[in-house]
Amino acid sequence: MNILLPLTLLAGISGQAMAAPEMETLTVTYRSPLDYALYQQTTETISFFRLELAQDILAQSRASSRAMASHYLSHNGVADTRLYPSQSDWLTARRN
Repeated sequence: MNILLPLTLLAGISGQAMAAPEMETLTVTYRSPLDYALYQQTTETISFFRLELAQDILAQSRASSRAMASHYLSHNGVADTRLYPSQSDWLTARRN
């Protein structure tokens, strides 16, 4: 009786292993330290460029929105076309 239990477990495991699809293979390529350093530098440069590009797009869209708004306000007879305070005003403003 003690032998029957391990044999049934082995039969179940081998049946499952045969039914399972082939395992995925992973290929590893070893690079020299110089190649890896070049890869890291390139990755960091591209990341920095993408961040700069996103910030530039945001700044350009804000500037064009402000220009359109001030153009609209000036042509519709609104006296004060200053939409946002300057950054120096933000820094010196006091909270009550």
